[in-house]
Amino acid sequence: MIRGATIVAGVLLSAAAAQAQDRLRHEYVDPSFLRNHRPLSGAGTEVEGGDPVPAAVKRDGARLEAPGDDDANTPTMDPLDDDAIPRPDEARPDRQTTQDQALTYHAVFNPTVAPMRRNISFDRIKTDYRMVVAGSPKRRIPLSPRTPVPGREMFWGDVKLPLGQGPAPVPSVSPDMRILAVRTEPDVPVQFSKDAADNFYVESTHQGRVRVVFLVDAASSYFSAPVPGNVPLSTQNDHPATQLPDRIRREAQGVLKTIGVRPEMSFAAGLDKLVTWFRGFEAGQPPPAKASIFVDLALGRKGVCRHRAFAFTLAARAAGIPTRQVQNEAHAFVEVLAPDGLWRRIDLGGQAPSLDFKNGKNHRLHQPPPDAFGKPESYASQYSAQLQGQGGNGAGDAQIGDKPQPLNGPGDGAGAGAGDGIGGAGGGAAGGAAGGDPTLDAPMSKGGDAPPIEVALPEADPAGPPTNAVTNQPLRPVTVQLDRAVGDFEAFRGEGLPFEVTGSVTAEGEGAGAGSVRVQVYLLPEDGGDPRPVGAAVSTDAQGRFTSKVRLPPTLMLGHYRLVVASKSTGNFEPGRSDR
Repeated sequence: MIRGATIVAGVLLSAAAAQAQDRLRHEYVDPSFLRNHRPLSGAGTEVEGGDPVPAAVKRDGARLEAPGDDDANTPTMDPLDDDAIPRPDEARPDRQTTQDQALTYHAVFNPTVAPMRRNISFDRIKTDYRMVVAGSPKRRIPLSPRTPVPGREMFWGDVKLPLGQGPAPVPSVSPDMRILAVRTEPDVPVQFSKDAADNFYVESTHQGRVRVVFLVDAASSYFSAPVPGNVPLSTQNDHPATQLPDRIRREAQGVLKTIGVRPEMSFAAGLDKLVTWFRGFEAGQPPPAKASIFVDLALGRKGVCRHRAFAFTLAARAAGIPTRQVQNEAHAFVEVLAPDGLWRRIDLGGQAPSLDFKNGKNHRLHQPPPDAFGKPESYASQYSAQLQGQGGNGAGDAQIGDKPQPLNGPGDGAGAGAGDGIGGAGGGAAGGAAGGDPTLDAPMSKGGDAPPIEVALPEADPAGPPTNAVTNQPLRPVTVQLDRAVGDFEAFRGEGLPFEVTGSVTAEGEGAGAGSVRVQVYLLPEDGGDPRPVGAAVSTDAQGRFTSKVRLPPTLMLGHYRLVVASKSTGNFEPGRSDR
């Protein structure tokens, strides 16, 4: 049984290039783009002592104190409260594409990720275009060490929840959010969990409203990071987050043809074309009803944030891009899974005259580096682009009340902007609910934890456990095997491996294949350093077999690597690795 292989990535690149003049030797990258994607907080973050939560976190020159004693301004998710943060069970498309009215956004996190806090992530599209959360068991999330990790950023959370009636939804900053410390008022035991769409929950045996103060961290790459440019657009066609009803898929393929998105495009080029197209929407009178609501919105390019996110999600899924629509009480946006196994948050813009920013006066504003996607003029002048420091000062700017200051110090980086409504008439909220742990459970040798492998769990069996239950059933161990001993060989950056990576995932002690398990190919540097995911994550078939066609990134450092395949835990199986 082969546990791994050793490869040389481009060590003889210059010599081999003389034999193949068409090989890519250099790829131009705009220097300003590299500057904008400098590493964010991680190693430079300091955590001040304290129990059960730290006293403060220092990052980017700012000291962010833990939320103080019981605060009447703490946002609430209790539906019995008049000013509660809404979290509906579904999102329905509508044709009310004119600018929304004044809206309200609650600052749950500090730094605030306004206007793109994750209240709910939808991962299933129904035949009538409704977006919902596919049922799945919820998995408990243990506390992680509060030691700062390079490439991850810390945030304070503060929210009041109704507990004692099962898992209560709680907002999040990213799909891979880790819980580092928790304090409750009153002092009661709580347990975090999440479902297959990376929606987070808190539960407790205590009945009543509880204030939960929690310290979390999230990967900086989620907020802004380049996406692989040398991977075909359709590499992840089999991912659950690309699934669409057949009729809607046919409609979406026609939309893609009109936009000019072709299957042979690279992932980066196809995604950029989609983002640029949907950022070009403008609020106004609805387009004529000529076809379905999806086709009319996508090609008419009219609407606010919820229309853009809805139409983008369907078109991107048809192109083979795993996509989920995410929303909160004031904004809707999308997140896509890149072929490197990491989710990226993408804002498509929106329009509204004003935003009442609740509890934001003592918060700092999180501003990630600008993304690399196209920014039409109509997008640059809108609220979300300005809040993130990506827009200008357009004449139509909305007004923000009680806006927070940028994290790196006072200034106008927060801009003037507002969220646009996500609920149709009246600017009310509309929206659904669902997780999987995006960190690789088994540590990778010579490099610490591997980058996340995103796994979407299969939809729950109607005869199985209720989807609001949190399961503690033991997972079954698996064995991950590669089929062949590849030995030492040379490979070139920007080119595919000279063979397909094939193998199997089997349940230990049973000999049966583990189906519907996501696996990812990694390169482990022989001299240490972080493992590098290559190619797209793929699913095993019913017999537990997998096949991955791997193309090496042009940016891969020269050197010696080991090839390892790792599988992610699902609702039934533990994670596994081919070199165990």
